[in-house]
Amino acid sequence: MTMKNIGLTILILGTLICNIKGQTDYQCSNYMNNQLSVNPAFAGVNKDLNISLLGRSQWFGFSNSPQFFALNAHTIIPTIGGIGLTASRDKLGGEINTAAKLSYAYTFKMGDSTSLSFGLSAGITSRGLDLNHLVFEGNEPLIQNGLIETKVKPDFGFGARFMWKKLDVQFSSTHITSRFDAYDYNNIPRHFYGIASYSFRLSENLTITPSLFFKSNGTFNKLDINVKALIQERFLAGVGYRIGDALLASVGMRITDNFAFVYSYDFVTGPSSVLARSNHEITLIGRFNIFDKTHKDSGKPSF
Repeated sequence: MTMKNIGLTILILGTLICNIKGQTDYQCSNYMNNQLSVNPAFAGVNKDLNISLLGRSQWFGFSNSPQFFALNAHTIIPTIGGIGLTASRDKLGGEINTAAKLSYAYTFKMGDSTSLSFGLSAGITSRGLDLNHLVFEGNEPLIQNGLIETKVKPDFGFGARFMWKKLDVQFSSTHITSRFDAYDYNNIPRHFYGIASYSFRLSENLTITPSLFFKSNGTFNKLDINVKALIQERFLAGVGYRIGDALLASVGMRITDNFAFVYSYDFVTGPSSVLARSNHEITLIGRFNIFDKTHKDSGKPSF
């Protein structure tokens, strides 16, 4: 067995142990286009149908490296409120986590430029582990082959979102029926998230938006610090830092009036940098007018 594969095996096993003893939900760098995944209050943020498809590859170049995919869709139904759908699949070696949930949000208008939204989500999660993936070269079993049965459990979340002019502050919690100390294979501990951003329109063709993304499961805490520039309402460039983990960079472009994409690159600086220094992520974004064709910026995907 090569030293490279020994190191990868140790890292995967260490990650699996962390998943059992203090798992955080999946992470993504382009969280601004994946907010519905962590906060149901984001559902129906505008009057269009908003769809995003995110794919992320970590430890790029290694076999069975972590892969994550997420689909988000949400809109607002007049007189009812915001509704959303999230589906995700997170794979690390032989471990596969899948989830699907529906979200509902209701917004209270507190003025022309101020609003407060509350949201709830309900769905299911499942976790499974195929031990056959954990083998040495030459097919020598690392541990006894087998399959830990996949179990499906209900899952619930709560969130709030405050908007004032260009200020956006959010707080949410996932797995709210779990405890912080729910550290067994089929019990993901409760998580908390915080997002804050403010957009500065410096000119007709340039908007700068700094943002913070905090996540915690009571044991592990992470903070992303980002700033992005929107140029001519069409091109995106951003940089950031995930404290103790990675330097972040992103570029994006609005392809048509309804479609855009964002590519994000992580230069890993944390413990896993000894094996792989890059994570890659791409998000496809669609926005379609359904209910109200008169509102401003209708149908234009936002970054």
